[in-house]
Amino acid sequence: MRHLWFLLCSLLLVLPACGSEAPDDDDATAADDDDAANDDDAADDDDAADDDDAADDDDATEPGPDDSLSPFGLACADNGASQAPEDHPFGPLPDVGMGLVNVSPNLEELLEYGQLDSACDDYAANPDDELSRLRCGKWMFFYETFDNTGLPGSMVRYMVDNFPDQVGTGFSQVGMIPDPYSADGYPLGLAPTETPDPDSLSYTCASCHFGQMPDGRYAVGYPNHQYDYGRQVLSLFLFPQLVNPLDDREHDPLAVATVQPMVDTFNNDLFVQLGFAWVGLGMLDAQLPDIGPDIENAYASWRPGTQDFMMAPTPIDDGIHTVHKIQSLWGVPTPELIEATSADGALLGWSGGTYDVPDFLRAFVDLGFGNGSVWTNEQLEPLAAYIESLRAPPNLSPASSEEIEAGCHVFEEAGCLDCHSGVGGAGLRVYSFDEIGTDDALALWMDADGDGLPPEDIPEPGFEITHGVKSPRLRGLYSFDKFLHNGSLDSLEQLFCLEPRPAGGAAPFGSQGHEFGCELSSAERHSLVAYLESH
Repeated sequence: MRHLWFLLCSLLLVLPACGSEAPDDDDATAADDDDAANDDDAADDDDAADDDDAADDDDATEPGPDDSLSPFGLACADNGASQAPEDHPFGPLPDVGMGLVNVSPNLEELLEYGQLDSACDDYAANPDDELSRLRCGKWMFFYETFDNTGLPGSMVRYMVDNFPDQVGTGFSQVGMIPDPYSADGYPLGLAPTETPDPDSLSYTCASCHFGQMPDGRYAVGYPNHQYDYGRQVLSLFLFPQLVNPLDDREHDPLAVATVQPMVDTFNNDLFVQLGFAWVGLGMLDAQLPDIGPDIENAYASWRPGTQDFMMAPTPIDDGIHTVHKIQSLWGVPTPELIEATSADGALLGWSGGTYDVPDFLRAFVDLGFGNGSVWTNEQLEPLAAYIESLRAPPNLSPASSEEIEAGCHVFEEAGCLDCHSGVGGAGLRVYSFDEIGTDDALALWMDADGDGLPPEDIPEPGFEITHGVKSPRLRGLYSFDKFLHNGSLDSLEQLFCLEPRPAGGAAPFGSQGHEFGCELSSAERHSLVAYLESH
């Protein structure tokens, strides 16, 4: 049955994701990219002193160098370091991590050398201890499945053991990180679950929101733009059909080509064939989903770091093909900061309909068909607290302070604050696609009929269906290689027209829109990139 084969991988991406935001929460400007500047709002030096008005008197007092600057402009001198987060988009957030290692070039150090297994038991024994609470949340981030529907463990192990070049230990060939403490070669982000049977594996937060950054550091909350979810799904459900001599279904050519190397390995190795036969004996009652060539093509078309978790053969299909870039979980605002900035919420998920982290986690459990009566707010609280404690790692090789300061002034003068004045540079509301101009397939996410209601077979979501897009937080952009809500751009340079944009394609793959800042001079745009990559 299809539940045997699929589960909602980190709904965190599609739902008001475990760390997304409104119109576009993790790296887009004005609701769609990680940063955009609008020339229409650029300052024209109206505040500059006019020679005609200058005093000729020796006693006249000349204005100081900062007299014409706004509070934001004055804060450019130290890149917002002296500002409060409710007053400045990049004011430092308080460090509430209690010394936990969430960023390290050493994976085992980050995983506390295998000592996380007892974390939630320790918290249960001492519920008033803040460090115990965060360590429990950290364990949940990596290993808690919320009893959501899982994949057959035997098939996962077969893939890992027999296809080193196409799957690899811990699905490393599709961008996941192998768990150094898993004897079965499982990845971080895929953990044992009891549904539908004891030998099942289901996705956790770490599948999409943990990875190795370009500088080599592993980071919790990092948007894993190397994760090729589409290819992973095709390897798990299309490959078994293609090697089945009784399969007479029509398949999409692009999807077939995606898994053909696995088919070739299978056809050329008798032991691989025998291993599959053995796995198949334990799955005689399983019924492979017949999703059709169109949906197979969608899975084969997604770029790494993007996906649509509301599509067959997952348990929930919203009837509309949308593409969502994985977002970071760094610096998600707490309810206190949301209120202090008068934002409409943390705007998690690209559609921005989830108010805060606890709301998102409840939706994750409900839409993953977890047991909501078990996963109460109290049970979810350690994970929510841990996610809220995550911070973007500092850029180890930022531009010069002079270039960053220049870019800060461009950010203000070009009007970027119009859409990125919230915590971490996020927006304060959801934007329409007419405002942003990006691919608007997302407008019908969870509402293919446009009637404001989800499909009848989908649990009533505990979040708003907005039909819009958020502007994401702008922390950690230096480490990202996907931009716009659908991940159709590769760099800030492409976003700001310093390099040619890829052509994109038909919806939902369009690369148009959010061209704010493209009219600035080349020097201004380079400075703007330096500024955005400094946080």
